[in-house]
Amino acid sequence: MEQLVAMLNDALSDEWHAVLQYNIHASQLRGIFRDPVADHMREHADDEVGHADRLSVHLFGKGADIQITVPEPKLPMDPVEMIAPAYKM
Repeated sequence: MEQLVAMLNDALSDEWHAVLQYNIHASQLRGIFRDPVADHMREHADDEVGHADRLSVHLFGKGADIQITVPEPKLPMDPVEMIAPAYKM
């Protein structure tokens, strides 16, 4: 059970890291296509918040404490670098 809780907390940390990363990238965009790309990134951030919520409910359902560690977000300034990880397969 401890290993499952640790894995769920790691996943929760990853979700919150993604939320921060998408929102930071959305705020850094500039140029003519800024709004549609930023909106797309914010949609992804909203999806990640939903994932985090489901993980939190699952953890609380197991009677576990939430213990997350969110790493420092990366701050690339190049828009191509910002969106590239989202499209790698």
